[in-house]
Parts: sequence; structure tokens; C-alpha cells
Amino acid sequence: TDGYGSCSLQIATHAFVVMIRGLVSKWKFIMGYVFIHNTLSDIKLKNVVDKVVTAAENVGFLVHGCVMDLEINQQKFCKTFCTAQNNNGMVHPCDNSRKFWVSSRSTTFTEVY
Repeated sequence: TDGYGSCSLQIATHAFVVMIRGLVSKWKFIMGYVFIHNTLSDIKLKNVVDKVVTAAENVGFLVHGCVMDLEINQQKFCKTFCTAQNNNGMVHPCDNSRKFWVSSRSTTFTEVY
């Protein structure tokens, strides 16, 4: 399966890895992974982002955004879910009053905070 209940006979070409990391202290934790053929659709990617952010916030982390490994993924994702007035951001999955940053480079978050 593709990790979302869909079966495919296609050979996996990529591993989609989701990890969280600290901004102030240097640590990383892999939340999960799934083998995929090429890429995830924007809808599936948004579902993954929402689930990971919610899980991390439910155990006490304060999640400010996500980094996509390729700029093209980030641009496509933002075209679908980000709003122009939020400048590469979207409404936070856990709190409508907060902004959720989407970037293709991790330095963006250390520049903001």
C-alpha cells in the first residue's frame, strides 16, 4: 500500500520521510515514512502535514511550519493551500489564529524566530 490504504503495483521510487526538529537546540526525530512512486498528491501531503503537526502539538511541541525538501514541492503545495496575504503561509492546522509557514529551506524559520 502507499501508506494511505491505496494499493499499487508500481515499484517505489522514493521514500517520503517526515521528521521534526528543534529550532533552538539541535535534535531530530523521525515521525514516520512511506515508500512512494514519484510523489504524493497535494491533498495527501496536506493530510500528512496536518496529522504530524497535530500529533506533535498534542504532546507539547509548538510547531511553526514545515520545510519541503525541494522548492518545486513547496511552490506547488503553496499554490494549492497558502494564501497571498500570508506570504508562503497558511492557517495553522491546530489553531486558526496562528500562521503556519511553508518553506523550501530551513533557514527561513531561524530568520523568523
